[in-house]
Amino acid sequence: MYYFIYARICVFGVKGVIEIRIFEILGNDYFKALTGKYQNVFIDCLEIIHKSYRTELSYGVDKEILVSKLTDYFEQNSSDDIQFDECQDVFRDSRSKANVFLRKLKGYGWIEYEFDNNGCGKIVMPSHSVSIMQVLENITENNEMEYQSEVSAIYSLLTNENLLDRPYPQIIKPVYNRTLALFTELKKLNTSIRKYIDELTDGQSPEELMEHFFSYNDNIGSKSYHRMKTNDNVSRFRNTIEMM
Repeated sequence: MYYFIYARICVFGVKGVIEIRIFEILGNDYFKALTGKYQNVFIDCLEIIHKSYRTELSYGVDKEILVSKLTDYFEQNSSDDIQFDECQDVFRDSRSKANVFLRKLKGYGWIEYEFDNNGCGKIVMPSHSVSIMQVLENITENNEMEYQSEVSAIYSLLTNENLLDRPYPQIIKPVYNRTLALFTELKKLNTSIRKYIDELTDGQSPEELMEHFFSYNDNIGSKSYHRMKTNDNVSRFRNTIEMM
């Protein structure tokens, strides 16, 4: 299935679309870490590695530091022996488990090794792995966009005359990106609302549904409507929009 997944990159000024197959970048074994019997352990290890970079100037951390952190993880969370299907070796102590999971992640393409002039090893997370880890964190943390601040940022960009000397990089491009992100988040919100309503109303009687409706209207709907008619009303921006 993964072989049919590809990324489309649109290049301005070039007719057509350049297609890049995603596994030409990631490698064919990239997602093995997330599909095997140790998938949860791999995710935990990746999270530890990714978080370790937050205090660094780059996405490179001394190997011994990460080995120590992963060793602590296995000591606290896993007393079972580790044995992968493709080899006969059994890993029992926490440090050997830490090292084998780092080797596996390197083999799958999630991390890379670098060595400085003194021969000290660093573990580096390439850009595509960083991007995927950020997406996974957003999913698990269920982060939501601040819609009003995003709209305000778009409005500020469009009305800031100091940016007119370089309109494309300073206005058009960021406004386009922010608007696209806003539309994407609104679509996701719409899907989430429909899913939540379906779960909430499944098996409910008409009387119970009406009770939910009046509770929603009193506690949420009427307040949102009031904001739309007052401080969030589009009329606040109408004159400026018309002048533009």
